[in-house]
Amino acid sequence: MLERIYYGLFLLLHGFGAWTFFNDLPDYTKSKASKPQPSQLV
Repeated sequence: MLERIYYGLFLLLHGFGAWTFFNDLPDYTKSKASKPQPSQLV
C-alpha cells in the first residue's frame, strides 16, 4: 500500500516537473532571442 503512495507521489512530481519545464521553455527561448540591452538591465 505504501509503495503505491510513493509511486503516485513520484509520478505527480515528475509530471509537475515536466509540465513546468515545458511551460517555461517558450519563455526561455523568447528571452534568449531578444537579449535586453545593458542599459535595460539596471
